[in-house]
Amino acid sequence: MAVKYVFMGLVIPIFFLEAGCAFGTVILVSLNYDKLSAKAAMAGMITGALTVLIWEILASPFGLYSMIPGFIVSILAMFIVDKVTNHPQ
Repeated sequence: MAVKYVFMGLVIPIFFLEAGCAFGTVILVSLNYDKLSAKAAMAGMITGALTVLIWEILASPFGLYSMIPGFIVSILAMFIVDKVTNHPQ
C-alpha cells in the first residue's frame, strides 16, 4: 500500500512535467512557426523530457522549477535541429 502512494507522489508528477515539456513546447512552436520539421519536433520532445527528468533527479538546482529549463532546452533544440537539417523544397 505504501508503494502505491510513493509511486503516485513521485513518478506521476514527473510524468506530467515531462509530457508538458515534450508535447506542449512542440505544439506551441508548431502553431507559430510553419516550417518546423519533423526531426526538429522530435528533438524538442526528447530534449524537453530528458531535461525535466535530469532536473528532477538533481533535485531542482538553482531553485528553478523543472519545466523552465525543459522548455528553454526544448525550444533551443528545435531551432538548432531545424536550421541544421535540410527542408524539402
